[in-house]
Amino acid sequence: MLTTKKIKWLISLTLASILLVLALIGGDWGKTYAAIDGFFDPPHIDQLFPSGYPVGWHTDWIIISGSNFSGYDSEGNPFGDTGDTRVRLSGKNYDEMFTPKQIIEDGISIEVDGLFFGQPESYIITVVRSTNRTIPTIPTIDPVDLVSNKVFFQIYETTFLPIINKK
Repeated sequence: MLTTKKIKWLISLTLASILLVLALIGGDWGKTYAAIDGFFDPPHIDQLFPSGYPVGWHTDWIIISGSNFSGYDSEGNPFGDTGDTRVRLSGKNYDEMFTPKQIIEDGISIEVDGLFFGQPESYIITVVRSTNRTIPTIPTIDPVDLVSNKVFFQIYETTFLPIINKK
């Protein structure tokens, strides 16, 4: 009977020691990326401004509004740097990732060079955000890169009607 009490006491002491060691080592339990609500939600584009430009337009900005554009730090706070988010612009014979000039949780702005506006064309814009703080690439890596919905962007032909003055 005395030996069973000693064995029970020894098992209890061992379990308590293991729990104490785990508590000291893992003081940040529950602070992983998986515990952050919305971390694995892909970005979502609500609208573009503008939704297109005329052929021959100069260098300009495209502003994308939506949600889940920025990543999160280890504490679960969104960070505003552009390290893990890119804007993908793809069309016929064209596919490129742009680094955002500014990013907030619900908006991104990118600068597009005027040479891009040379021909009428339809493009698809998506936002790609990496979940492990790497730079998204083409092609995107499926479990790591979260891709938003597709939104169309148009470079369109314009005709200007001259004002005719009759005398």
